[in-house]
Amino acid sequence: MAKPQTTRAGTVPIKFRLDRQKWELTIHRNGKRSRKLYDTEAAANKAWSRHCLQVKTHGGNAVSAEEIREFLEARRIVSQKDLRDVARFYAEHHPEGAESILVSEAWERFQAEKETQGLSARHLETLRYHVQRFTGDYGGLTVRAVSAAHIREHLLSLGLDARTVKNFRGSLANFFNWCKRRKLCTAAPTDGIEDADLPAVRPKPKGALSVDQSVAMMARIEANHPELVAWHALQLFAGIRRAEVGRMTWSMIDLERETLTLPGWNAEGDRIVKTGDDWVLHDLPANLWQWLRAYRGEGRVTSPSVELLDRIRADELPAVGIANWPKNALRHTFCTMMMSLHGDAAKVATWSRHTNVAQLYRSYVAKLVSREEARGFTEILPRKSDLPPA
Repeated sequence: MAKPQTTRAGTVPIKFRLDRQKWELTIHRNGKRSRKLYDTEAAANKAWSRHCLQVKTHGGNAVSAEEIREFLEARRIVSQKDLRDVARFYAEHHPEGAESILVSEAWERFQAEKETQGLSARHLETLRYHVQRFTGDYGGLTVRAVSAAHIREHLLSLGLDARTVKNFRGSLANFFNWCKRRKLCTAAPTDGIEDADLPAVRPKPKGALSVDQSVAMMARIEANHPELVAWHALQLFAGIRRAEVGRMTWSMIDLERETLTLPGWNAEGDRIVKTGDDWVLHDLPANLWQWLRAYRGEGRVTSPSVELLDRIRADELPAVGIANWPKNALRHTFCTMMMSLHGDAAKVATWSRHTNVAQLYRSYVAKLVSREEARGFTEILPRKSDLPPA
C-alpha cells in the first residue's frame, strides 16, 4: 500500500480508538471537522488518500459525495436548464423573509384593510365580486405561486364582455399590487397581462350634446327645476364630474374672482374630488358665472336623487329632441366644445382634471364642431323660460 499523504504538520490524522476498537479519521473540510470510524487502519488510510486526491484536484473546498448527489438530482429535475438560472429565479420569487400564504388568506387581509380606508360601498362591493371569483378558482395556491398564465386563464374563462373582463383585471391588479407592497410576492402577476392578451375593448360612445340641445335642455331645467340649474351648469359649462358636483358646496364657488376651488378632501375626511387632489380652476367659460350668479345658493349645491333625475330625463328629453341621454353627456359636451373652440388639449385636460391628454381624447372628446358653433356654446345664457311648467 502506498504511503499515505500527511497533513501540513507532517502527520496522518488517523488514530486507534480503544473505547470503540476502531480506527478514527479526522478531516477538516470547508471550516468544519468531520470524524469517521473504520474497522481497519487500511480502510481509514484509503479514505484519507481519497480525500487528499479530491483536495489536489478540486482545491480545499472539495465537493462531498452528498453534494454531488444533490447536484445530480437537481440536474435531473431541471434538465436542459442552467442551474444558476434556476437558482436566480428561486431567489427572486422566494426572497428570504417573504411570507408564504394562500391567495384566500391574503384576500381576507386585503379586504379587512380596505374596509378601514373609507372606500365607497360600491367600490368595495366591486372588489369583492371580482377578486372572490378568482379566489374561488385559485384560492388554494400560495400568492407567490400565482403566475400571469393563471390570471390570463381566469379572465378568458369568465365568458363576459371585453370591457367587464378589463374591469376584472383592474381589480385583480389592485389586489396583487397590494400583495407586492406587503411583500407576499416579489412581482404582481397581473403585470404580465397585456391588452393584446385579452378581448379587444371597443371605445365607449361619447355623447356630446349640440348647442341647440344644450340651449333647450337648460331652458327646460330653468322652467321646471330651477333648484337644479347650478348642478347642471357646473357639469355642462365647467366639466365637473357628476358625483363631485354632488359633494360641492357654494363656499367652493368664488363668484367675485370667478374661480372654483375643489379640495381633494373636506374637513370631515370625506373625499370631494375623485383623484383626491386639490384643484383651483379659473379662466372657465364666462357664461358659467352668469348661470351661477342667477341661481346662486347656500350650503351644499342642490343635487337630484337618482329617481328624480330619471323622471326629469324621461319628461324633458323628448321635448329637446334627445332620444337617449348619453352617459356623462354634460362633461363630454364641455370637453368637446372646449377642444373645438381652443384646440388646446393640455388646457382642456387641466379643466377636466385629466393627468394626460390621451385619456381626454379616449374617453371624453366626441366629434369636434366648428369654432363658431363652439363659441355659441359659451354664449348660452340663463333666461326666464316662456315654456309652461311640465
